[in-house]
Amino acid sequence: MKILLDEMCYGLEKLLSHEKWEITTVERELKKGELKSHDDGAIARFAKNNGMIIVTKDGDMHKETSYINQDCILIDDVMIARMVASVIHEKYPGI
Repeated sequence: MKILLDEMCYGLEKLLSHEKWEITTVERELKKGELKSHDDGAIARFAKNNGMIIVTKDGDMHKETSYINQDCILIDDVMIARMVASVIHEKYPGI
């Protein structure tokens, strides 16, 4: 599985490094010259063409990926709230 971390998610690379995924960042792909633009549409197309899942905190990026049916995980307050609730239920059953 290939993961492309959007600009606001670079800190996740180290945290996810134990997974068996191929993880790269928008910045790294720009430096390599593989990706030509910071534009959300260009990033979405790059990920789609390279079989990557985008991980982002950017709602506009998430919208852009939906236009071309590109896999994208949006990290937002809803996701964080679900994770917190899940941990609370697991750690403190019966509350």
